[in-house]
Amino acid sequence: LVLVTIGVFAGAPQMARILGSLRTRNSGDEGAVIHAAHGVVAADDARCSDIGTEVLREGGHAVDAAVATALCLGVVSPMSSGIGGGSFLVVRSSADGEALAYDMRETAPGAAYK
Repeated sequence: LVLVTIGVFAGAPQMARILGSLRTRNSGDEGAVIHAAHGVVAADDARCSDIGTEVLREGGHAVDAAVATALCLGVVSPMSSGIGGGSFLVVRSSADGEALAYDMRETAPGAAYK
């Protein structure tokens, strides 16, 4: 955990430079449908979506893009992400086409109320 924290803070200046070079965009079309042959990245901040998309374009896997996107969100929206937060992930296997869903939402142990 300490190494992860150090890594995140060490990479923050570089992440800030990357984020500063990207423009924020809003399609304004809440009902937009997106078709993609190789992957889609969605995040609360368009700049983070762009970073995840770039990871895919450079040959990264879905999990690589998800990690890059999550690290970006930790920089631009630290109050909404980080240690103790939850998430979910849906991945389709390229080998057999099977879709897997991972529920990583935050939960407390059963005895947490005591």
